[in-house]
Amino acid sequence: MKKVKNCTHHITRTRPDKMGQWCELCGEKVIEQNNRMCQFCKFSGKMYNGWICKKKMITILPTMFASYKIKDGSCFENDDK
Repeated sequence: MKKVKNCTHHITRTRPDKMGQWCELCGEKVIEQNNRMCQFCKFSGKMYNGWICKKKMITILPTMFASYKIKDGSCFENDDK
């Protein structure tokens, strides 16, 4: 995977038929969307009524896919990317 430059812009946009988000100003891909479910990542935690993301402090729905900033790395322990 291509390393991201030091993009500091905050405006991103998706592209048709592609997973992820690109910076609107410099064109760099800054957010990757994984095809794995959030509840199986290293930051997820089981609660009595569902799952929570310990990194983003949000509730995880059963249909959510993992999205992460490319410069921060994947949410999964043994990711080859």
